[in-house]
Amino acid sequence: MHLVNFSELMGPDWRFPDPFCQIPGLSSECHVIAPGSRSWGLRLNSWAAARRAVRAARERSDAVLVSHLPGATLRVAALAGPGSRCGAGIRHIAFAFNFTDLPQGRKLRAYRAALSRVDEFVIFSNFERDLYARHFGLPPERFTYLPWAMEVPRTGEVEAPFDQPWLVALGGEGRDYATLMQAARLRPDLRLVVIARPYNLAGLELPPNVKAFANLPAASAWGLVGGAAGMLLPLREGRTPNGHITLVGAQLLGVPLAITDSLGVRDYVDPATALLLPPASPEALATAMERLATGGAGIREMALRAQDIARDRSAPSVWCDWLARL
Repeated sequence: MHLVNFSELMGPDWRFPDPFCQIPGLSSECHVIAPGSRSWGLRLNSWAAARRAVRAARERSDAVLVSHLPGATLRVAALAGPGSRCGAGIRHIAFAFNFTDLPQGRKLRAYRAALSRVDEFVIFSNFERDLYARHFGLPPERFTYLPWAMEVPRTGEVEAPFDQPWLVALGGEGRDYATLMQAARLRPDLRLVVIARPYNLAGLELPPNVKAFANLPAASAWGLVGGAAGMLLPLREGRTPNGHITLVGAQLLGVPLAITDSLGVRDYVDPATALLLPPASPEALATAMERLATGGAGIREMALRAQDIARDRSAPSVWCDWLARL
């Protein structure tokens, strides 16, 4: 089996699967867009890279197309045509199929037409199976749940952002940082670091006890996480299927976690492994901030339980085992 991968986000050195995943008879190649593409150039380069991937797959009888994230899947499906379910097409797997906001209107119609051709969708939460099946008119059995898997994040050396213990919030998709800022105002005695994308904090006034960073190198971001007394992961609502990378990384580092009780993360957290909070509640977040910052009763034990579970559930070998079964 030969995997032909396409991603719009990864760089020229990207490999999938990771080199450690040695499966007899499995080979792969990766196609990405030209570095530095923007605006219409980005769109044109995305289509060009997708076309190269489809062309490469058609040259091999053992090829499996693997598109990473929905935008890449849309392009590959539109170009490749019907998948292997129709008998003559190339098998097409949509990996990391995840939306922060579901498409609507004309965009939805385009996705529905393209996605009907895809053989399998890999999702990172069971909640997304019925969500996407209903929205895109697809059979639920085409969706395969895999837990988000990763190595323990590499933490770089960082300068302490405060002269006292700090809490951290990391990530951009599906976050509710407006509520988090309200919570920080309720606890001016506590310190908070937010590592996000510029648009996450646009229009928000940061309290004096909050420091924000954008576009940090990964090692620096995880260094701030690893040194924190706890992580806060406020999601927009109780159905938000985002935050998987952030929460799993924190669990693997042994950092205590407080997170919105969302159906989209129920595969990763429960009351024994995280502080589960109602959505859009500054008061609940403020209370969680105090518990994490002071290392209240059971906080360390909670983090250790989460770490132990994550080491097995989210080990990179989980994806390798899935690939071996294809």
